[in-house]
Amino acid sequence: DLGRPGEIENYCLGTSKFCEKLPNPIPNYAICIDMIADHNPEFLIEPYSWEQAPFLVQSIWGLANDLGYTEFKTEFYQTYIYDDHRRLYLDSYIPAIDIIDFDYPYWHTLDDTVDKCSANTLSIVGNVMCEYIYRKDEE
Repeated sequence: DLGRPGEIENYCLGTSKFCEKLPNPIPNYAICIDMIADHNPEFLIEPYSWEQAPFLVQSIWGLANDLGYTEFKTEFYQTYIYDDHRRLYLDSYIPAIDIIDFDYPYWHTLDDTVDKCSANTLSIVGNVMCEYIYRKDEE
């Protein structure tokens, strides 16, 4: 991902390569985790995610809220976010969602440094993902 604004052909380069050589069996779905370390996180529902895999959005956001994590809001972003989840879906039809806090002022700047990251926020997302995996294993 070269991430130059306005140059969508330079986004999701790794995902495009991954889709060229999909593993067998093909994954049932995918969860893209991006920009999740903000000190004041707010994880809104990204519209492509909802269109591509509403069952997964409902499951993850519902679980996060059941665990008491109010950072996962059941509101939609005002715009569509073109991220790896979208490329994965377009190239392989794998239902994919994005957990992202797009309100991060340091994105793709030299000020995007470790001191801007929150261990607490990383823990929140990590706990939700671990619990999701744990519960899927029990099914």
